[in-house]
Amino acid sequence: MPPRPTRAEIERRRAYRRQLELQQKAKRREQIVQTVLSVIIGILVLAIVLVGIRSCTRSAPVSSETDSPATGTTSPIVTTTIPQETEPPVQDPPEPMPEIKRPSLSEDSVALSTEVASEYAALISLDSDTILAHKNGNTRMYPASMTKVMTLLVAYEHLQDRTQTFTVTST
Repeated sequence: MPPRPTRAEIERRRAYRRQLELQQKAKRREQIVQTVLSVIIGILVLAIVLVGIRSCTRSAPVSSETDSPATGTTSPIVTTTIPQETEPPVQDPPEPMPEIKRPSLSEDSVALSTEVASEYAALISLDSDTILAHKNGNTRMYPASMTKVMTLLVAYEHLQDRTQTFTVTST
């Protein structure tokens, strides 16, 4: 039978075990902190890369080499073009033009007489898209004057106070 350990030896062994446990806990904490820091740094690097790619794709046109994904590789290679300061920013594509409705002359259309001072005139039914009355309704005309009239009409429709007067100058 082995001899019984003394109190001092028992205390020394307990102190040694506590010291080992504390070292193991400290080592685990250090590993956890390193893992958390690695994850945070990875996320930050990923965010910076994504912001860089996003800013490059917004301000520089995509070349034909980079707009198709790599084939036959395990990980796609991303190449970006650094925009030069002299390049103008890429603009959004223009909105599509609305369809132009061309009202047709109906058999019931009335030709306006010389009482109308304008050289061209048309009264159009919005429900049926037909011309109800016209003066030179089949003749093509330059739209410049009509554009001015429509500009005034749209401006008038957007006025809050229609009794207010305005002075329009050439400037």
